[in-house]
Amino acid sequence: MSRPEDRPRALALLERARSTGELRADVLLLQDQPVTADWWFPLGGTVVRTVASPAVRFPDGGWGAYEASKSKNMRSQMRRRENGLRRDHDVQTRVSTPDRLDEDLETFWQLHVQRWGESAEFARGSVRAFTDDFCHVAIARDWLRLRVLEVDGTPQAVQMNLRYGSSESLYQAGRNPDLDGSSVGFVLTTDTLRSVCEEGLSEFRFLRGNDAYKYRFANVSRDVHSVAVPLTRRGRLAVALASRRRDESEFAPIDLPPHP
Repeated sequence: MSRPEDRPRALALLERARSTGELRADVLLLQDQPVTADWWFPLGGTVVRTVASPAVRFPDGGWGAYEASKSKNMRSQMRRRENGLRRDHDVQTRVSTPDRLDEDLETFWQLHVQRWGESAEFARGSVRAFTDDFCHVAIARDWLRLRVLEVDGTPQAVQMNLRYGSSESLYQAGRNPDLDGSSVGFVLTTDTLRSVCEEGLSEFRFLRGNDAYKYRFANVSRDVHSVAVPLTRRGRLAVALASRRRDESEFAPIDLPPHP
């Protein structure tokens, strides 16, 4: 993904590569383009997939204004679940620091597997090794926010978030499913949103996926397209078939106001 100001240059380079035959492929695939972006229109592409990407855009009034914008039931749950957990337990939330990163990454992987099972591909092999390496680079550059919720001194929920510019994004998470009745994941999400808002950031992004819990918190949409540009006859056939299936995705968006 290029910066917005670089997209005209990217378009010119792609058009030149297509016209000269440098693109030796049947299809040019532009993945995860914001639904509000139109820079690719001159390429004549077709949207073959639309993926949900809900977000929270914090209002000018800060956390209080955000809370007030939610339904009465949601406001009640946000307060009741957090207060209930803190009433019955010693609850602490913290952000990992470089000296604790290795320890907290091990905790993250344990809780991720507890939540998603041993089949979770993200937690295995080269993907896990790459993620660990990236986290060490990211924390040194102040991009990483590895948020840990501890209950009575034991980590029970964790979020691996990335911060860049004026937004923080939820990349992956984990929690102890034995404590689902105590809503540790919900409480950590609430605490994360409040912290992000109070630190002066403008937005929190849940990234791809139409999970129901994201829409309980979200108030804007940052949905993305995958755009396919056919370059050959075979490519045109492939794009035609893909476009017929675009609405079958489990990540299809749910209505939310788009963010400009």
